[in-house]
Amino acid sequence: MTTLIINIKSFLFLYLAYSLHNVIFDIEAFQNILFFTKDFNPTVGSLLYLPIGAALLSYLLYGKKAILGIFAAIILSGIYNELKNYILVGYTIVGSLGPLLAIYLIEKFRLANFKDFPNTSIRHLVFLCIFAGLINTVGKFIVYFSYPFSDAAISWFNGGPTQFLLTFLPGDIVGGSLFLLTSLAVIKFFHLDKTNT
Repeated sequence: MTTLIINIKSFLFLYLAYSLHNVIFDIEAFQNILFFTKDFNPTVGSLLYLPIGAALLSYLLYGKKAILGIFAAIILSGIYNELKNYILVGYTIVGSLGPLLAIYLIEKFRLANFKDFPNTSIRHLVFLCIFAGLINTVGKFIVYFSYPFSDAAISWFNGGPTQFLLTFLPGDIVGGSLFLLTSLAVIKFFHLDKTNT
């Protein structure tokens, strides 16, 4: 499989996740459930962030070769959400490399082995989502709240850093787990493997 096809598939995984993410947030009934703020803003963070699961899925299926597709999808999402300059760059770097770093560190310290995906145990995949969510949240926290953007970020997130952490971290874990485990169920149900996924 060529690197170009891998990156197109990875881009489509992320595009699907962002599309589902936006469709869910267009349903008014979910807005008060998924957000801690009454002012709907899809860039603030939510309690169900699916794209991190799509990035993890791409890396688990295709390894580092998927990075350009993931990078392109995340930067387009950032542009769509009107992130600018430093925040857009940081958002893209953290969103692209955070999941890959989580996989690398877990394998480096022999806490799990993802080489056999999709036959990896569910508890290892959930642990991966928790760890990737932590890396993503901390990385984006540093980006959003670092000088000279900290004042804007604090006013943007009505509850300041607390609201940020209380929406991003559980949202990454829940959304990532939901997307990744649902994808795993589809792969197993249709007997798909790395070569034809």
